Amino acid sequence: VMMLVGASNWFIRIPFLLEGMLQGFVGAGLAVGAVWAGHSFLAGLEPDDFFIRLSVGTEFLVQWGILILLFGAGAGILGSAFGLRRFLKV
Repeated sequence: VMMLVGASNWFIRIPFLLEGMLQGFVGAGLAVGAVWAGHSFLAGLEPDDFFIRLSVGTEFLVQWGILILLFGAGAGILGSAFGLRRFLKV
């Protein structure tokens, strides 16, 4: 409908790309949150409960968490762009 009233391809495309970025970011955020919660739970257990020592620094989790969030947002944008390519011929 927007094309019929004269909207450009980018004017149509931007909301879909932003939605894809948001969905990828939220999905990655849920994954990072689950890993963080699992790490917090396992760190609270007694060390005698494990055969190996489970120690990962918080800075390691933060760095990888940020990287995973950025990757999720990028994957959402890329997926939206490929999906829109079918409908918006440039």
